[in-house]
Amino acid sequence: MEKNKTHNSRSKKSEVKDLAEIYKILDEGLICHISFIRDGYPVVLPSNYSRYNDQIILHGGNASPFHQALAAADDICLSVALLDGLVLGKSAYNHSVNYRSVVIFGKARMLLDKNEKLEGLKSLINHVVKNRYDSVRQPTDKELDETMVLSIPIYEYSSKMRTGKPNVKPLDENFPVWSGVLPLALKSQSPVPDEFSKDKLPDVEIQNYNRNNY
Repeated sequence: MEKNKTHNSRSKKSEVKDLAEIYKILDEGLICHISFIRDGYPVVLPSNYSRYNDQIILHGGNASPFHQALAAADDICLSVALLDGLVLGKSAYNHSVNYRSVVIFGKARMLLDKNEKLEGLKSLINHVVKNRYDSVRQPTDKELDETMVLSIPIYEYSSKMRTGKPNVKPLDENFPVWSGVLPLALKSQSPVPDEFSKDKLPDVEIQNYNRNNY
């Protein structure tokens, strides 16, 4: 009997079922990992992505063998994970991490309509930096022809998270070592302009790079 791909076989308390919370995880992430079968063996492709309504948008070069194989694959598994903290227990057994994750199963659809393709690319740019697409040069027809844009529906998925402090067993309560959570977040550093940028990057735009609580 075929097993449900989204079945959670472990702790139910870590399962996330609220679609709004799942969208929030996807909107905060920057990198996904896509697994599929290529030429008879499994591969994993790291990629940037965006969420556009109920779809995941990916892009790559039309001439890329990997993206051609991705577009042709019957089954795709895509994952996004956010690391929120290191959970340091008083015992080796009770060390963990606080995280949020989403795994999506499906098949990619190549976007061929020009307007649909442009909307996908706009989504990708604005996912990296909010509202940036309208301030940059728009793609030329040649650039569009060279670019593959793919859509994966957010239909079959699974999501998990861990929050909170470490578990401490009664026999460890007085053990003389620090325990707690070391929070982690992705933050931008000082911008480094190239030789073609005359103006300073606005502070408000710098803030748009920060991903925690995005």
